[in-house]
Amino acid sequence: MKWSEVFEPGLSTDELFLKRLPAMQKTRQQEFREFSSATIIVSVLFEDVDQRFTLTFDEDGLEVIDEEAIDFPVASARGRLSDWQRALPWIQELVIPADAQVARYRGKVHLTPEMIERFERFDGVFEVTVTDLPDARPLTFSIVLNDYEAPDDARVVRASVGWPLLQDVAHGRIDPVQGARQLTMSGEVGLALEIGAFIMRELGL
Repeated sequence: MKWSEVFEPGLSTDELFLKRLPAMQKTRQQEFREFSSATIIVSVLFEDVDQRFTLTFDEDGLEVIDEEAIDFPVASARGRLSDWQRALPWIQELVIPADAQVARYRGKVHLTPEMIERFERFDGVFEVTVTDLPDARPLTFSIVLNDYEAPDDARVVRASVGWPLLQDVAHGRIDPVQGARQLTMSGEVGLALEIGAFIMRELGL
């Protein structure tokens, strides 16, 4: 299976999350084990249609359910289904070249259960805006850390990133750390700096 099939424009979310992503992960499972010995749970919520998918990556594969899992995710992405369908062609444009960069990190990056446990001390929300997209309209979504929902008093970081920067990172012209330094941020910027320092320290980037 190719990434162009996984993120094929026009796919239903059920087909994508419940069938194609798990099928793709089966073909990449050995590679996953090289980069992670931890269980990684992430969630995606389409707020405009109240539809959620929870993805659990572990050494056995990828399990996806269309509801919340018992365990909390390390991150929960929240956006609109209408924006997701609009973004599918652009996701392809990022995932395919980014996948070709994976070999650069083999033997250098490995997630452990202890790293995930230490990451759990972070809480807050990142509100992300992607600008300079091909259709000239911004795309917004949010990421809740270590939970499905953020409390009312959660720290909020607002981050803006341009489409050309995402392309540069995906193609390896700029490494992820350099790319992160070029983000425009406001709000609780201290939280972003704490997480950035954590990632660099834990992964040796």
